[in-house]
Amino acid sequence: MQDETSTFIHLLKKQIDGSISDDELLLLNTLLAVIPESEQHILFNRLLDEHMDEIASTDRYFSRAEEDEIFQRIVEREVADPETQSLWQRWRPYRWLAAAACLLLLSYATITLWDRGAGDAEKPVLANSRGIRADVKPAAERAILTTEDGRSIALDSIKAGQDVLGSNFKLVRLSSGELQYQSLSQVGTDATHVINTPKGGIVHFVLPDGSRVWLNAASSLTFNLGMEKADRMVTVSGEAYFEVAKRKTQKFIVKSTFGEIEVLGTKFNVNTYVRRESKIALLEGSIRLKTSKTAVRMKPSQLAAVRANGTTEMVLRKDIEDVLLWKNGLFHFQNADAYQVAEELSRWYNVDVAVSGMHSHHQINGKISRDLELSKMLDMLKYLGLEGKYKDNKLIIHVKMKPPM
Repeated sequence: MQDETSTFIHLLKKQIDGSISDDELLLLNTLLAVIPESEQHILFNRLLDEHMDEIASTDRYFSRAEEDEIFQRIVEREVADPETQSLWQRWRPYRWLAAAACLLLLSYATITLWDRGAGDAEKPVLANSRGIRADVKPAAERAILTTEDGRSIALDSIKAGQDVLGSNFKLVRLSSGELQYQSLSQVGTDATHVINTPKGGIVHFVLPDGSRVWLNAASSLTFNLGMEKADRMVTVSGEAYFEVAKRKTQKFIVKSTFGEIEVLGTKFNVNTYVRRESKIALLEGSIRLKTSKTAVRMKPSQLAAVRANGTTEMVLRKDIEDVLLWKNGLFHFQNADAYQVAEELSRWYNVDVAVSGMHSHHQINGKISRDLELSKMLDMLKYLGLEGKYKDNKLIIHVKMKPPM
């Protein structure tokens, strides 16, 4: 049995890199028929646990698209010889097991969520899998303001009672902790500023018209300073929550990859982290949502999902305020998979995160405080069926079969 197990693992590895021959493929499927299914599942999970430390030190990474391509190669592989193909079809019921095993081994290489465009901020030193040497702090106020003339200002460096004076604006830290922009009289209507939050950074500020904005991690907002003279124009990427000051004669227009939102005065949330589906949640008032294919007026408690092709799906959510839990200090995972959890942690803690395990699409539901250091966060994730380990400044999230009861 030991020889069969060794051969089985060897052939699975060859199946992954595409070097397996037709004869070896037949032998692999023969072993699938000989080794009991229950023992195969035990073997898969044991192998995964043994190689968790090995994952973190490897430099080989696969994207989700590459994982899908390998999966298809495993599941849909056809052999040229008719006689061999006939034998392959005999073992067709076992093919899903071969695919599962290969995906398990594929996960040793992991799927890493690298920072795309959030800057090259210094990364914290992570602990090893045996204990915390230097824990990772949660996100805090960190943001950079870039003016139209290229000046950069670290917003978190402005203390209460302090102000920063520019050529056409004044930036003040209020006693409440909010940052308030004040446009000077000589400002032009086309003058724009950009606020960027890196991974591990958030910011709350008041625009020149009195509208309030909360900007989540790895997000940006471009806005015009001349809001007293013309329509108020902003462009957002990532995630932002708006409480728009009412102006009967001036529109407030939010632009992004999905299209634009026209506002008169309201409260709403925009999430564009996932390009294939932006989400707009309306809490109060009304907004006009325009995409390349649709134009709809949203009502309170509606959630709009705008796909990359411009189509829009609208649903009524009684729990619409759950969309704002990020602003109120909570992670809210609702029917999420491990990749979505990993993306949130990567942005919030400014770390590289990878996913491993056969059950990476297992649905995860729960609410966790965003104020936790990373070690405490991982303790909480265990209750959602996730296990985290560190090595070489990488966080590996392993998906268990089921969360603990």
